[in-house]
Amino acid sequence: MFHRMSAHPDGLRVLLVVHDRRTWKNARSIAYTSGWAYEDALRGLGARVTCITTPWSAQLPDVLGREKFDQIWIQLLHATSLRDEFFHWMTEAAPIRVGFLQESLEYDESHTAMRAGFPGGEWKARVKERSRCMTHMVAIDEADAVSIPAEDGIPALWWPQAVPERFVCRDIPPANDKRGVFVGRLYNVRAEMLEQPGIREHVWVRKSLESRTLYPTLFNTVHGTTRLLSRMGAGRALLPGYVSAVRHIREKVFALWLDTLRGGASVVSLPHTVHAYPGRVVEAMAAGRPVIAWRVPGRPRCTELFEDGREILFYDREHPEQIIAHIERVAGDPGYARLIAERARAKVLEFHTSEKSAAQILDWIDCGKEPVYS
Repeated sequence: MFHRMSAHPDGLRVLLVVHDRRTWKNARSIAYTSGWAYEDALRGLGARVTCITTPWSAQLPDVLGREKFDQIWIQLLHATSLRDEFFHWMTEAAPIRVGFLQESLEYDESHTAMRAGFPGGEWKARVKERSRCMTHMVAIDEADAVSIPAEDGIPALWWPQAVPERFVCRDIPPANDKRGVFVGRLYNVRAEMLEQPGIREHVWVRKSLESRTLYPTLFNTVHGTTRLLSRMGAGRALLPGYVSAVRHIREKVFALWLDTLRGGASVVSLPHTVHAYPGRVVEAMAAGRPVIAWRVPGRPRCTELFEDGREILFYDREHPEQIIAHIERVAGDPGYARLIAERARAKVLEFHTSEKSAAQILDWIDCGKEPVYS
């Protein structure tokens, strides 16, 4: 147990500000594991957690009033709804304010060319402005965890992605399709890679299963209804029910997301802009599938998280034919596939659950202890 808990017998008071959008079309790409997952993790560690989403940020000073917290955890980057008034309120509401970065801050031309209109430069400027109100930063990119303290004087921690323990499969499920599954946006480089000879026949580009359910409609209804009623002055009364409803939808959709990933014999992580593993990598491991992942260049700590050939299968962006070889081997040798999946699942349970991640962040804040990730 970390020291801060002993300093607060009634539990550490944490305000968790989760990034979200008002419509499912815009919200569906926001990872459950980088926001909502930390609510249960913090509560399991004894914290008293108040959860709110970024669409409510403008009303937060009125809804929470003069309530004080020991810490505020906030996803700092993508929420355009956050205003200066909110950050000013934060500085008075809690002495410790932790900003989470889900993207890299530095991009070269090879990465910006991956996506048309990629707003990497805008993101860095936004983070620089908002970080002035933060006391700590948590970054998905290991390089940012080094540059932020050097450039801005703010302590920063490297933050590999994690999965709630209850969502990690206990048994490796059998595969009903020999293809490798990919779920995500097909921007420039990904679409080009899928057009390489043989790739399309081996990669199943799949929609997440929640698209076949009522959850997207329910999500839109909850946000639309509560927004209307809150404008009528019912914000404080609506907050508990709103959070409960969105939490429930997010949990159900995340379970469906894992079912989507385990639809094939493996999961393929196509090239991405962030200089780190996206959440899809550890989520696929939690789902019980071997992961075929792009070896992220220039990030040695990231590469060392999982061992190539034992817990993960790497391919180089310049050699997409390696994806086909991995998919064929996994599909043709179920024993080998199971061994890779079991080793990866064991690594996730040992080092990469949301519960462990939350405890590591609290220990780092409290006494500067650096986590061990592998």
